Amino acid sequence: MEANQENQQIAVTVSVFLNTSFLILTVAGNFLVLLVLGRACQLRAPVRLLLANLAVPDLVLGGFVLPYVVHTSLNGSTESTNENSRDYSNSEGFCQAVGFIRVLCLAGSSFTLFALSYERYVAIAYPFKHMYLISVETVLKYALVIWILAALVAVLPFLGLGQYRYSPHQFVCWPEGNTFNLVFFFVVFCTTLFTMVFLYLCIFRAVRKRRSIIHALVIRIAQGFTGQKVEKFRATTTISLVLGIYSLTWAPFCFTHVFSIHSSASTPMITTQMLTTCLLYANSACNPWIYCGLNAKFRETFKKTARSCWKWVRVVFSAPTFVDTNRTSVDNPLNIRVVVIKPTNTSQLNTEIRLA
Repeated sequence: MEANQENQQIAVTVSVFLNTSFLILTVAGNFLVLLVLGRACQLRAPVRLLLANLAVPDLVLGGFVLPYVVHTSLNGSTESTNENSRDYSNSEGFCQAVGFIRVLCLAGSSFTLFALSYERYVAIAYPFKHMYLISVETVLKYALVIWILAALVAVLPFLGLGQYRYSPHQFVCWPEGNTFNLVFFFVVFCTTLFTMVFLYLCIFRAVRKRRSIIHALVIRIAQGFTGQKVEKFRATTTISLVLGIYSLTWAPFCFTHVFSIHSSASTPMITTQMLTTCLLYANSACNPWIYCGLNAKFRETFKKTARSCWKWVRVVFSAPTFVDTNRTSVDNPLNIRVVVIKPTNTSQLNTEIRLA
């Protein structure tokens, strides 16, 4: 019994550390993505909208849900798990609101990954039709459908398919009920994963078959993970990274919740669910670096933004400095008035010395 409590306490400590780390990475990464996308004029508007539609739910998840999770995990302990659930019953409405936003953001992020996969498939397989099939109007329609589906999944517990209750191993409200876990597993995870696998396999085949046809036009239109030449398009590495990160972060969470339907709420199962829940948040922290960091145009815009910020910092810290000494002192025996002006261009320095 004591060993189980010690293991659960260790799991709580590890989850607090991981959740805090993912909170910082998620907020910083997705905020930076939104900042750079606002300046990325080289990226086509539909691609920017899709990437922004991915960054927004991840940013909300990291900026609103994860602070609540970290707060509850810091205040909780393994000995008072049931007590914590009773304490949070007083703020049941707020807990349900956080749980609803959590499911909404998770579903919206997952469905957006499917939309990004479809956009890249069209860009590679049909490069000349990309600008017509993936336009601003169609992307806005995709975004509307994505959020409608995500809202339908998140509102199911309010319609009787489960009920939002405080989950001690997730430190936040989660819909209780076997039916909702199965719906979330098949609709949100399995549908997205299978469609992504199918689309990326089609992309891989298209790259191999049309390697000689796909040229610089695809680089400008598709905004894919390319350099100056199509031969540098590492399709295998990219596909493995995208599908691998999504599977490693989502699969443990979904499978443990599905298996918990047929198993008792034992201490090892609760400990496993704590750790797999942390992996689910890792997906939101990795998305900015996978879907934006591997994009050549995004990296170029990011470098320009970083240079602009660095120049702005240099201008602030190299503001004009005036030194005016009007009194006679030991260091200034001749009562010399020195005026030093540092312009914005630090390569030039104008110094004027006047005798009083």
